[in-house]
Amino acid sequence: MAARSFGHRGITLIELLIVLAVLGILAAAAIPRLDRVRTRAMGAALAADLHRLRFLEEQYRATGRPSYTSDFAELGFVPSEGVDLTILEASPEGWAATATHKNDPDVRCAVFHSMSAPQNIWPAQRSGVIECAKGTQRFGVPPTAGSGNSIIR
Repeated sequence: MAARSFGHRGITLIELLIVLAVLGILAAAAIPRLDRVRTRAMGAALAADLHRLRFLEEQYRATGRPSYTSDFAELGFVPSEGVDLTILEASPEGWAATATHKNDPDVRCAVFHSMSAPQNIWPAQRSGVIECAKGTQRFGVPPTAGSGNSIIR
């Protein structure tokens, strides 16, 4: 009959605490990064809707109509799921819109076109350029072809 070895079986409490400490450090480093990635993803969804709206508004006006419109049905526009998009102003001189996300109302994107920057359009500062922010912190969105948008890090 072979002799049984009663050597090291399982892990010690110290080894377990070391593993937990390492996992805690990794989680502390990863969670803020995941939040930034989530914020940028929401911003990209908002910017995509504003980009589509910008295209549809220009197409609407190019058909000879005397003014831009704030009516989504006239534009044939349906915002993406979770996106709350509002056209703040639509006139013969231009239009302005903002977008927020239902999962994080602090994330906001805005754009205006062919008018001086109207009130309540922050973070947009330049006509035709979609700009985004979370709270008071601006962040960039991936550029769309010919949009003039750039990634701000």
